[in-house]
Amino acid sequence: MKLEGSLEVHILRCKETLGLGGAEEAVLRILVAVDVDPATASRAQAEDPWQRQGVLSFGVLFDWLGEIEGLEAAVARLSDWGIVQVVGREATDPQVPGVAALRLTHSGRVCLGMAPALRRGDVSELQPWWIFHGAGRESCLAEATILTGVPAWELLRPEGPALQGQLAEALCCRGGAIIDGEKIPLSVLSQLLGRSAMAAAPRVLLLSQPLELRSVAAAIGAKLRWVPPHHSTRHGGLLLDARVDAALGGNNADRYGVADSEIATPQVCNVPLSALLLPPANEARLLQAMVSARYRVTGGYRLLMSGPPGTGKSTTAAVLATLLKKPIVRLDLSSVLSKWLGETEKLIGQIFDVVEDAGAVLALDEAEALMRQRGGEGGSGALSTGVAYLLTRLERFEGVLVATTNRAQDLDEAFFRRFDDYIKLPLPDVPTLRRLWLHYLPAPHTVDIELLAGRFAVSGGLVRGACLRARSWHQALGHEGPLETPMVLASLGRELEKSNRSSQEVLLEPHRSRVQRLLDGTDFHV
Repeated sequence: MKLEGSLEVHILRCKETLGLGGAEEAVLRILVAVDVDPATASRAQAEDPWQRQGVLSFGVLFDWLGEIEGLEAAVARLSDWGIVQVVGREATDPQVPGVAALRLTHSGRVCLGMAPALRRGDVSELQPWWIFHGAGRESCLAEATILTGVPAWELLRPEGPALQGQLAEALCCRGGAIIDGEKIPLSVLSQLLGRSAMAAAPRVLLLSQPLELRSVAAAIGAKLRWVPPHHSTRHGGLLLDARVDAALGGNNADRYGVADSEIATPQVCNVPLSALLLPPANEARLLQAMVSARYRVTGGYRLLMSGPPGTGKSTTAAVLATLLKKPIVRLDLSSVLSKWLGETEKLIGQIFDVVEDAGAVLALDEAEALMRQRGGEGGSGALSTGVAYLLTRLERFEGVLVATTNRAQDLDEAFFRRFDDYIKLPLPDVPTLRRLWLHYLPAPHTVDIELLAGRFAVSGGLVRGACLRARSWHQALGHEGPLETPMVLASLGRELEKSNRSSQEVLLEPHRSRVQRLLDGTDFHV
């Protein structure tokens, strides 16, 4: 039996994309020949005791293929994908005389290049189902189209028994599939997961409520892949059990299913350790803290950091989350303990549920707000209760927590006892300031680094702000050539004002007159 070259290519593509074996390939070749070769079709009909036309009986199939291991299982797998229809075996099958027989479906013909089709994408390695779910349906669909390369207008909304065939057709001809599972019965979805467990093309199932499907998938042994979003979408405050994630072949708790919160959202971090420019002693302390957080045997890890604004406290929390490969939840304690008067405990509980369920690093900013309320000055009974509840959650927290403060003197001993490490980040020394100025100044420049590092005790955040301001002023004034010292000094003067310091500090010779004109705005004509 000789097949045309195009049909040969489609048979091999179908086999590779759907993860079929040699027995399935042999069955497909026979069925294609029955469809396209009149001599083979006549022979199949002649050898069938009931002389049936358009179908191939199991008896004839076994006679033609001989002893092929797993032939019955191969037919069942082709049927599972919806590209072959078995008739006469189940009560719901089309009624034909004689014993069971099989034939290609319309979707099977499309997959094998025997019917018109659209395009087809590249084949990749075998992979399980991807499940996107959550209230943010638009975000889910956008993520799915990026993953599969399938445009949103090709979203499958199958009805009835043709679901499997439509899926196989989409994978073989369009290179991927996105299925809207919202109105598909759970029983049908469970068949879909069980029958089409693996394929060498991306398949996404969109759902708004995943709990029942997760339980079914775990029961039937289906492996699913939960996709963390760029920005977390949540639904109804439901918490998902990490034990089920393990049964489904997943990682941490699914980020689409974390608890709902009005003020806390897990976000993915990508801040390398090189982003921290600190004195060697402080850098060593931070590395020790990161090791403690990563290899903590029991319980959680809590790090308290203090220091003036701009010394790298918030950046340290982001670096820690990046190294641990965890998302981060940032929380300003002052917003919880004042803005949300009357429901403080509820919101604190939501925040910790979000962090624990997502396996995130919790960054608490302005920790001194906690102790001010604890002291009772101007605080209400509701706030005191909220603070006590927050302290309790801190004590039994199992994850990684980083608290920062600008006013360590406002924190009492009871608060300090709840932390495993305390690191004080002072203003950078002169060598570190040299590194900071060199890091943030744009090239080319002729700036006097020694003058800036030796004369001004400032934070890394202030250095960064001065360099950004100097760059924008340099471009706005249309200056040719490299950035010069007077521009940076004037920009530094404006940054000093933000720290309640006088801009007159930057009026240094021999740059005094030029810096003064920049500060006064005399040189600005934009």
